Amino acid sequence: SVLIESHKRQLRERADEMAHDSRYDPGMIPQELLSPGGMIGEIMDYIIDQSPMPQPVYALSAAMTTMAICIAGRAETMGGASPSLLSLSLGPTGSGKDAPIKCMRRIFRDAGAAQLVSMGDLASDTALTTYLDQVDSTAACVMDEIGEVFGKIANDKSGCLTGLIKGWMELFSSAGDPFYGKKYADTKRNVDI
Repeated sequence: SVLIESHKRQLRERADEMAHDSRYDPGMIPQELLSPGGMIGEIMDYIIDQSPMPQPVYALSAAMTTMAICIAGRAETMGGASPSLLSLSLGPTGSGKDAPIKCMRRIFRDAGAAQLVSMGDLASDTALTTYLDQVDSTAACVMDEIGEVFGKIANDKSGCLTGLIKGWMELFSSAGDPFYGKKYADTKRNVDI
């Protein structure tokens, strides 16, 4: 217990140090965004409380993603738009990005819906649509080290990963509406969400 508390203290000291280092400054974040209140605020507080190195900006991103998954298909704007969120938490290795993701996964696991948070690289747009079809079209696809993913996409000779970007964009713009995936001669492979 003393060792754990010592480790937490060291991580918090590192977070304070990073907060005053311009290399880690994400720019001006309005304070009111970091105190949203409501359910997003409660989720954010939970994430911050559980994090060994609390990062409010990362916690906000994870809380918004969690809430978007919770209300997807259940809420929309007056114009008919449904929640569709592409969230990138950018920061150097060791800056505390992992804890909010773990908390988000824990929230859904504890709710009996662990399948709504996918970890790992997607191999293609077909893999993305197949996964979303399996989880009833609502999920968080979490990828660690997005720079590596973008590097793989940039060097993709097969076209599978570049198709993934197109798939993300098409899915994002069709939030709240049916998504019609690729059509194959073998109709069992067709995925419409």
